[in-house]
Amino acid sequence: MKMLSLVFPGFTLIDLAAPVQLMSLIPGIEFEFAWKERGPVPSDAGATVIAAHARRG
Repeated sequence: MKMLSLVFPGFTLIDLAAPVQLMSLIPGIEFEFAWKERGPVPSDAGATVIAAHARRG
């Protein structure tokens, strides 16, 4: 199973980290992140996630 989360510059890190922590209990789950373009997306806490998916269109 894959979980795709939308991120954006300045997103609140705990809003992503908490669901990822909980969902990580599901065997075989994979996490991916999306933004309007692929690449690094900084959070409000300075941590960065890599958006592997970009908006189409």
